[in-house]
Amino acid sequence: MRSIVAHLVAVSVASVVMVSGRAPQPGRPGALPTPGFHHLHLNSVNPEAAIAFYTTQCPSTTAGTFAGQPALRSPNDMWVLFTKLAVASLRERASLSSR
Repeated sequence: MRSIVAHLVAVSVASVVMVSGRAPQPGRPGALPTPGFHHLHLNSVNPEAAIAFYTTQCPSTTAGTFAGQPALRSPNDMWVLFTKLAVASLRERASLSSR
């Protein structure tokens, strides 16, 4: 479970940095700016615990709400929105049972 969470943190942070950290290349007239995104969704059986984990691992993020749902906000105004699941996904359960 810990490796799954660590992987999700790495992918999430890398995605935010890759998408939001680039500027248009100078010297290319008419070049469009790098596209960004406003939010991404993660499924969690415990969104509050997930948000607490992310704010501990990524201190620049803050807990908040978006459209009344628990969310994580990054300093560049990108949101991670959490969808509460009743049970873990089949893939996660299979991964946990194989350990």
